[in-house]
Amino acid sequence: MDDLFQQYAPCAGVDWRVLKAIATIESGLNPAVVNRFGCVGLFQFCIRNHPENCPFTGTSRAADCQNLTDPRINIEAAVTGQIKTAVNRIRTTCPQVTDATRLLQFIYFGHNSGSGLLRLVLNRVGCNGTVEQYDQAAARYWEKQVADGHRPSPPPNYDRRMAEAASRVARVALGLGVTNPFDTSGSCPLR
Repeated sequence: MDDLFQQYAPCAGVDWRVLKAIATIESGLNPAVVNRFGCVGLFQFCIRNHPENCPFTGTSRAADCQNLTDPRINIEAAVTGQIKTAVNRIRTTCPQVTDATRLLQFIYFGHNSGSGLLRLVLNRVGCNGTVEQYDQAAARYWEKQVADGHRPSPPPNYDRRMAEAASRVARVALGLGVTNPFDTSGSCPLR
């Protein structure tokens, strides 16, 4: 699968090992896995109750949303969706941050929680906050979403688990040799 990560990493502007690290934590590199919430594939797209979470929704590739256990399709969805959006947000909002661990945590947070929540958290806390400050900002967001009736209650300790997952992604990526998560070399095979 490394060849697919290498091929598609330029689409998101990341080192290919960042993709491998996220997929390792999300799915254990099992493209056929479906978790108890119905999240599918390598990058765990949760489309059962939220079809809009598939980046191909509303495009000529909408049918691919039904094939997210295909590794190539799942990787394409990841690099054209949340990961690319997160990378762009981080590069725009936090250009001064060079710490690989922090950048990897931000990338994963954006992939898992969405670019809107990443933007909100970075705007509220800034680029150099503590993990606890990011968790608190995310928790306030979820509490408001639940209170306004926009979302069901997240599982207990959701934000703490998110921070732990983001830290695991960073450790895996660093262990794979990532020193700078951003990589602008290569060309994206997608149009």
